[in-house]
Amino acid sequence: MTNEPQTGGEKLAIQRFALMNAARIGSLLVLLAGIAIAVGSLGDYPKWLGIVMSVAGFIGFYFAPSMLARRWKAQERDQGQ
Repeated sequence: MTNEPQTGGEKLAIQRFALMNAARIGSLLVLLAGIAIAVGSLGDYPKWLGIVMSVAGFIGFYFAPSMLARRWKAQERDQGQ
């Protein structure tokens, strides 16, 4: 890394990249917690809750980053008009 100041576009790209990764990591944590609940090793929760959490985490892991990117592109397109 260089010590050169970053432009506004570079800072925005870094922030968006970090947010996309945070969404993916959060979804992974929900997925893993759901699996742990479903198999009964994370407390006395109903099995259906673990299954729902697992499915939600799986969907979020794959679709949240692309949904964020699509939203950002739409905002940039609207600002440009």
